[in-house]
Amino acid sequence: MIGLRLDMGQYQELRPPMCETALPKLTELLDNKLYELAVRVMAWNKDIDRYANLVDFMFVEVLTTWRYACFRYYDGKGPNLKNHPKVTEEMLSTWDDQLCSCVLSAYECAFDRSHSGSWTRFHKYLMNTHIKRGEK
Repeated sequence: MIGLRLDMGQYQELRPPMCETALPKLTELLDNKLYELAVRVMAWNKDIDRYANLVDFMFVEVLTTWRYACFRYYDGKGPNLKNHPKVTEEMLSTWDDQLCSCVLSAYECAFDRSHSGSWTRFHKYLMNTHIKRGEK
């Protein structure tokens, strides 16, 4: 028997990532396969494939208030991050630095059994250590 499966997530491939060019330090850091692997290990229980790339995943899953804007962008109904009317260059620079710090923490934690657990637990750790209140 032949079966067909429609993968609704494939529409994302038609649009560039939401954070494309907006977070250059994070993009460069995640180009390193060890850091990419560390994030994937820490996010083992998350559906990373919902996102166009790992940069979008980190941005949205750490700064969760941007999830709606991201998926509106993927649906062709909103701007990318760099062109979003509520985003300034200062915000982008701050987020870029903070998210790089989060990736470095993921690298430190990924292979340390004392930090094993869910993304939710890791996210809570990031919020308490790397993301300043009011910048979420």
